[in-house]
Amino acid sequence: MLLLAPCSGLAAEGASAVGPELREQSISVLRRTLHETDGWVKVHAAELLIGNNYVEEARAAFEAELEKDPAPPFRIGVWRVLIQAAGNDQELRRQYLDKIVAAFLDSAGTDRVHAVETLGKLGYAERSPELKRVAEEGEGSFQAYARWVVANSGEAEDEALLAELLDAGDSDVRGCAAYALRYFNVIRDDTFEKLSQALSREPEGSSGRVYLVSALYVHDKGNDYSRHRQEGKVALLEYLETGNKDEKNEACAALAEVGDADDVGILTTLLQDPETDVQAHAANALFRIGRRESRGLSWPDWTVIALYGAFMLGFGFYFSRKQTSTEEYFLASRNMNPNLIGISMFATLLSTISYLGSPGEVIKHGPMSAVGNILIMPFVYLVAGYILIPAVMRLKITSAYEILEARLGVQVRVLGAVLFMMTRLVWMAMLTYIAAKLLVEMLDWSEQRIPWVVVVMGLVAVVYTALGGLRAVIITDLFQFVFLVGGAILTVVLITVEMGGFGWVPTQWAPHWDVQPLFSWNFTTRVTMFGAMAATFCWWICTAGSDQVAIQRYLATRDAKSARRAFLVNAIADVGVMILLYLVGFALLGLFLAQPHMIPDGRSPIEGADYLFPRYIANYLPIGVAGLVIAAMFAAAMSSLDSGINSIVTVISKDFIDRFRRKKGRDGEVPTINVRLARILALLIGIAVVLLSSLIGIVPGNIIEVTNKTNGLFIGPLFCLFILALFIPGSTSFGTIIGAVYGFTTAFTYAYWDALTGGSHALSFQWILPAALVVNLLVGVSLSRVPTRGRTRGTIIAWGVIALAPLVVLYAWLFS
Repeated sequence: MLLLAPCSGLAAEGASAVGPELREQSISVLRRTLHETDGWVKVHAAELLIGNNYVEEARAAFEAELEKDPAPPFRIGVWRVLIQAAGNDQELRRQYLDKIVAAFLDSAGTDRVHAVETLGKLGYAERSPELKRVAEEGEGSFQAYARWVVANSGEAEDEALLAELLDAGDSDVRGCAAYALRYFNVIRDDTFEKLSQALSREPEGSSGRVYLVSALYVHDKGNDYSRHRQEGKVALLEYLETGNKDEKNEACAALAEVGDADDVGILTTLLQDPETDVQAHAANALFRIGRRESRGLSWPDWTVIALYGAFMLGFGFYFSRKQTSTEEYFLASRNMNPNLIGISMFATLLSTISYLGSPGEVIKHGPMSAVGNILIMPFVYLVAGYILIPAVMRLKITSAYEILEARLGVQVRVLGAVLFMMTRLVWMAMLTYIAAKLLVEMLDWSEQRIPWVVVVMGLVAVVYTALGGLRAVIITDLFQFVFLVGGAILTVVLITVEMGGFGWVPTQWAPHWDVQPLFSWNFTTRVTMFGAMAATFCWWICTAGSDQVAIQRYLATRDAKSARRAFLVNAIADVGVMILLYLVGFALLGLFLAQPHMIPDGRSPIEGADYLFPRYIANYLPIGVAGLVIAAMFAAAMSSLDSGINSIVTVISKDFIDRFRRKKGRDGEVPTINVRLARILALLIGIAVVLLSSLIGIVPGNIIEVTNKTNGLFIGPLFCLFILALFIPGSTSFGTIIGAVYGFTTAFTYAYWDALTGGSHALSFQWILPAALVVNLLVGVSLSRVPTRGRTRGTIIAWGVIALAPLVVLYAWLFS
């Protein structure tokens, strides 16, 4: 019966202070104002519509105004609207912005004040000599707005220069300065104090007082019961009741930023105000308050999530009683069903990153990379199934990196084990951070709670993994797979019902999607079809052929044929679920564009693409179902966490503790690690993941880009160790290790090229891994020809210094 609950939009409306009727009334007011007025009232209506993501209607109306060749000063308003409606079209934005700058620079122009005010509102931050001159020598509002533009630089001294005008002798100038400060996202503490002092001195009834009240109220960092909050709210409500048109507009603007459900009543009455401009500003405030409302999770949702966590822990405890040997703990006694192994491999490698990142990627950038990812999978299966898996399964090993020692020596084995652990630690830290951040986003919690969410999620995964070993991991992965697939299917079904059919299916290329060619030699082109195929192929092959998480699952089957079947199941699941997640992306884009009120306040449906899926889950799925889908999101995270922890424990056990333990038992054999110590290691690794996750937030980009810029740094060099060991005769330890250094350096330099060089254009993330592989293999094969066998350690070190010299020169040049 749960699936028959009221679907998305209706599920969240019950307790909303701004319900469907009031929202429709508000949008009708804004539309009527846009189409039935002229001049600056029309400009305001268009800007308020754009601010609520109703962009196309405003753009069309003002493109029509542009054709009329508007005269000063209305032309400034027309250009201003078209800039805001241009979205990501930087060329078009620049075209209109240049017109506004030219109007400001025209000393004989009649709309210079309007031009410089508009530059301030648009966040224009260039500091031309004329702007600085007016900021220093100008008068009245002209000087205030010039200082606003200068202060958009973000520099403390420029903000202080603007704040000086709060002490000006003219009330209008003081009001202009406060008006400008209200537009800033954040102001400094000394500026806030200056605002407070200015308001305490401002006479009742002055023209500038409302702007001081508004700015102070918007920027107050205290709680709702602080003095400024209480006094500010009382003053704003008084202006709404008795103020003139400008005072009512400013009070509405402040409540649009930080108002709440308590303000809905008085704002609703203003929808009937005699002034059309006031009606529009009140409608905007209502709309914005409604968009800030968040249903969040209710007790049935939390119950579902808690039951899921208890279920996982129960499985771990159940299988803990069956752990009698490390062979069972690490490899499930090598007798697992290949179909189950395939599902486990897919659930492990999918993770929250793909579960939430794939819809966001399609929403923001289009389906090109999605199509490339799907088309390449048959080739991935052929290479992995018939070349890599047979090579691995020929040896009875527990750790993949035992292969490296047999072919290239213990140094390469240790390097491979270290690279794997770094890869998985970064991967797990990233996915736990992303999952925690998105849950905080769903529930409108502060970001300070992210570490606590990470701890709880990591604790559950670590405990059942430490208790149950690989068998518990694989079987829980099956349930997690069912959760995550069910959650995605349910989302598509409910959106289809909500929209009354398949109107969300795109029939043309969306204007905001990247123009993505099949191939480009310009490596700043973010995505191409060929690039998507190359990146996906390289990632899967590197993972299938060198990652202990994947190889450990092959080893848990009976033979190469079973392992190949497991990988086939994984590949089929990957293609099917990727298609499903791309459909989720299309469905979400169609829904949020058709119903912009569902988009969180302060976000656009495009720039906030990664957050639309969690927003929909927490606020628009039926109660109880939301908890189920969030459990699916955590399932995706925990399926990667549990596998990563188990595999790292295996590597530490086999490649370090067992390998270098010198004490022998009575029978002359070196004893292996016991299950109890393995569980302790699992707990320690979980703690390391939680600590490392705090660093992931500094990496720029959307979810997919962050993945490539972190995890992608290590996996290429790791795979090259196996290529050189298994398939290239004559490879040496020296060449392999130096090649790995070059591979990692190439990946790092390419991924962060814009940051390292100070450039404005990042290189495409799709080529990070292919570039690292090519350089790594070329260097590794070439340097394997260096005669190092039988040489002294000093000679080998000398060769190493010579081989690494180009990297030293490169980075000396980059930092010079």
